[in-house]
Amino acid sequence: MTQFQISKTDPARTRLIDVTPADYAASMGEGDALVRVDRFGLSSNNITYVVLGDRLGYWQFFTAAHGPDDGDEGDHEWGVMPVWGFADVVESRCANLEVGERLFGYFPPATHLVMHPDASRSAQSPLVDASAHRADLPPTYNTYQRVLQEPGYDPGDDDLRMLLNPLQTTAWALWEALREAAWFSAEQVVIVSASSKTGLGLASALKRDQSSPKTVGITAPKNRDFVIGLGLYDQVVTYDEIESTLSQRPSVVVDMAGSGAVLGRVHHHLGEAMLHSINVGLTHWDEASGGQDIIRERSEMFFVPGVIQERMKQWGAAEFDRVTQDFLLRSFAESRDWLTIESVQGLEGLAAKYAMVRDGSLTPGHAIVVAP
Repeated sequence: MTQFQISKTDPARTRLIDVTPADYAASMGEGDALVRVDRFGLSSNNITYVVLGDRLGYWQFFTAAHGPDDGDEGDHEWGVMPVWGFADVVESRCANLEVGERLFGYFPPATHLVMHPDASRSAQSPLVDASAHRADLPPTYNTYQRVLQEPGYDPGDDDLRMLLNPLQTTAWALWEALREAAWFSAEQVVIVSASSKTGLGLASALKRDQSSPKTVGITAPKNRDFVIGLGLYDQVVTYDEIESTLSQRPSVVVDMAGSGAVLGRVHHHLGEAMLHSINVGLTHWDEASGGQDIIRERSEMFFVPGVIQERMKQWGAAEFDRVTQDFLLRSFAESRDWLTIESVQGLEGLAAKYAMVRDGSLTPGHAIVVAP
């Protein structure tokens, strides 16, 4: 087994750690299962997990394997970045999971993972990893779909599902939250980091919703033509045009970038017209500090699992799955026109691709899939 790890104190530092099959076998107990990770997606969403790893518990999902120089106590500096992907069951010591099943969900960037499926759930229900170290984490991230049981499952959609499912689920949740809040009485929705895949998903949902306000996308000058070409926004403003071009009409701001300086400029420019601000992602994670002009009393950090759990209680699991699946399938279809996917074979090439995503050099129309 090989595992890709990232320094918790310096996200630019990475390493690959190998674990022998004997060590892996020794870590398995009764009720456990061993899966081989087949492939996973890499995007700015994963960088958010890294930057917020301590604050929101993302480092807790997967235990970092010990390195040869870590000593008996291990090295707590290293963490494992969660990714969305597919894995196949290669060994099972639990009654409700068979060898050969294929799972979609949260995995480590590694070749293998030991899981402890919840034995109380049937073999026809989604699998839940009940490992002790994950017990207090959001259920959404501990749940895995048994894709071979899904009607009409198409392996040809695997790459899009890995890359877009978490991002478009966030876009759907944002759309739901904005609608429920009656758009916060805003006349325009301002999306910062308009070229981000979550931003594009939200803009697409707003464009289809006839009740939504005008949409304004704020993006980097280098991405301006790409964003305009998609035709999703009523107006596109570059970062250097905020003060000169962004209309000061009543606004709700949805921030995907996480740049304190940029968000502070948007808030300062809008002033009293900034009715509400929702912080979602960190595509500009290295600029997250600062932002002295941010209007914090009208700002909130968006938590996707909260919206999902609330809607599941209101609608029931079946209706929730139907609504979100319709949204995701539409998003997948729309993305085929503009998304180019690059495949990387082996974890050895992951460090370079991770660095590209981390420093923002990956163009918005490209995405990365890794096959360990």
